[in-house]
Amino acid sequence: MNILLLSLGHGTSLLFPFLEALKKTKTRGRVIATDRDPCAAALQFSDKAYIVPGRNEPDFNSAIKQIIKREKITLVVPSADGDMIHFAKAKAEFEKTGVRVLVSDQKTIEITTDKLKFFNFCLENNIRVPKFYSAAELAGSRSAVKYPAFINDRFGQGSRFAHKLESQNDLLYFLKRIPNPIVSDYIAADEYSVDCFCDFDGQVISIVPRRRLLVCGGESFVTRTEKNKTIIGAALELLKKLKVIGPANIQCFFDGRDATFFEVNARFGGAVRSAFEAGAETPELLINLLRGKRIKPRLGKFKDRRLMLRYNDDLFINEKDLKKIARIN
Repeated sequence: MNILLLSLGHGTSLLFPFLEALKKTKTRGRVIATDRDPCAAALQFSDKAYIVPGRNEPDFNSAIKQIIKREKITLVVPSADGDMIHFAKAKAEFEKTGVRVLVSDQKTIEITTDKLKFFNFCLENNIRVPKFYSAAELAGSRSAVKYPAFINDRFGQGSRFAHKLESQNDLLYFLKRIPNPIVSDYIAADEYSVDCFCDFDGQVISIVPRRRLLVCGGESFVTRTEKNKTIIGAALELLKKLKVIGPANIQCFFDGRDATFFEVNARFGGAVRSAFEAGAETPELLINLLRGKRIKPRLGKFKDRRLMLRYNDDLFINEKDLKKIARIN
């Protein structure tokens, strides 16, 4: 059973758990990694690595199909934000080759990659989100926005365009500098990431909330799992309504009473290893699903208040070794 992890970049938080899962389940197989950058550190740790064109280049699909055939791939795992919509659209095309692609359907991805669509979807389904403001409400000198507020790019990922607004001057300043601005109320509450996994039929298998204690550049560097029944219950409802397949990383605030959702990434989160180590064991469950085993939901079955402390490490190689990585054009 060979697994293809796409666009890994410099992170190994997804690669190492899949390598470990093959050993734990005593499964004969390899983990193959790809990236467009030969200096992507994760490529140095996979069983086999390939340099591929960017997803927007015409030869990208052909390159991935070549790897699928050459390496006898069983499962394709997209990991980057841009990969998700690409593979949601091309899912049927790739699965004709006999592989499974771990991605939700196109409609789900379109909702989760557009904050305005996501907020409206939640309102239509009675799911709690921050109050947000239309373009008409943002216009004019007497804006309806209450401060402090929060602004982000409608299609943006990470923290590049995320800013707290203290006044209308702040609002006017950032409206000129953010391509597709969306403004919402500022929520003064603890922030959580919720690592979730659903099987290929959309059955919710695991939900692991974790409080974000230290965040740098949008990534959790100190995070703690918490058995918060309110968040788990609200996330379960959201996952069912969205019809998620595979992984999802949900972002929410919790004020001690209610969970307020503000984003869903229908992919593995950057700190998902925290959930794996706490007991979610998603890579192992995926391997068993691919073997045809039925997995029962395991909501709440994880270690409570388990801290993850992330750190950076350095890798040194000879420059000539970069040329040894296979390149598919």
